Amino acid sequence: MNRPAAKRIGLIFGLMMGAAGAWGGSYTWTGPGDGNWSTATNWTPNAIPVSTDDITINGVGPTTNVIATVKSLTMNSGSSFSIPAIGMTVTTIISNAGTLTLNGNLSATGTLTNTNGTIAVGLNTLSFAGYTGGTDIITVNGGIITNTGASGIITTLTVQASGATINGGAGLTATGAVSNAITPSGAVTLNGTMAALSVTGGTLTLNLASSATSLSMSGASN
Repeated sequence: MNRPAAKRIGLIFGLMMGAAGAWGGSYTWTGPGDGNWSTATNWTPNAIPVSTDDITINGVGPTTNVIATVKSLTMNSGSSFSIPAIGMTVTTIISNAGTLTLNGNLSATGTLTNTNGTIAVGLNTLSFAGYTGGTDIITVNGGIITNTGASGIITTLTVQASGATINGGAGLTATGAVSNAITPSGAVTLNGTMAALSVTGGTLTLNLASSATSLSMSGASN
């Protein structure tokens, strides 16, 4: 093979490899193994996922060297995964049928589907562009939920002692029991039953099945 032809083949191969990296791949966590994101044998296929890849978690997810950005995140039924303190950005969608625990912020540019899933926000921030639930649970203890997309319904929203800030955007509706302090903005609707509730801003619609033990409000309500 002459030298110009070899150069052309090398160039084509390099472009193909670069395009593959840009497009990203799909990787499924099959650990826990050593729990290390950076161990190739913890994934199928055996490679270390990068920020342009689609990620699926089975079982107990990775616990160390978790990267800060992925393309998509899918949590299969029975799986669990803790977002590390550095947080994680998902550049497309999140689909959760397992248990997500936030030790840092979690944001999705696209929708969050939380069918049969549980998300513990804690005092962190969970943000997404549109929400789909279904036998879903979100627990907040001093954290923030922000919706920048279409309206959605949260089956069970548990607000613990440190309260929550809920930015509903086009609309977020909670259909289960709600208690403690809530700071709303956008369209936020609470249905169901309520214990002691403090509303400290924004506009909140209350469609409640029973009266609160106490209700303190400094914003607007419907």
